[in-house]
Amino acid sequence: MPGQRRALRAIRDLLLDLLPIVQAHVYHPDFGGSFSLKAVLPAIVPGAGYVDLAISDGNAAAAVLEGLLLAPDDSSAADRRRLRKELLAYCERDTLAMVKLTERLGVLASERSLG
Repeated sequence: MPGQRRALRAIRDLLLDLLPIVQAHVYHPDFGGSFSLKAVLPAIVPGAGYVDLAISDGNAAAAVLEGLLLAPDDSSAADRRRLRKELLAYCERDTLAMVKLTERLGVLASERSLG
């Protein structure tokens, strides 16, 4: 949408990728050599994770979204409603995960600067 270009760029300019920050400054044995959000989050933010969700990883979320968008007639209306609800729960958790990770990284950075 050309009319939204400026607003979307303003939002984009506010976004920050935490991956390079974590890779450069944080490591925990529970990462298991991975810096994916699914590995970093439970190690850095105890109790946080995705294991309680029906859709618990990005590949599954992408597959569900693809099915909902490209093959809606392959499932019943009730299944589509359920899948949409599960996908929204995953997206909500992903957003919360980024907030909690940002908060925790701030605490770790403060502790490091004090120590």
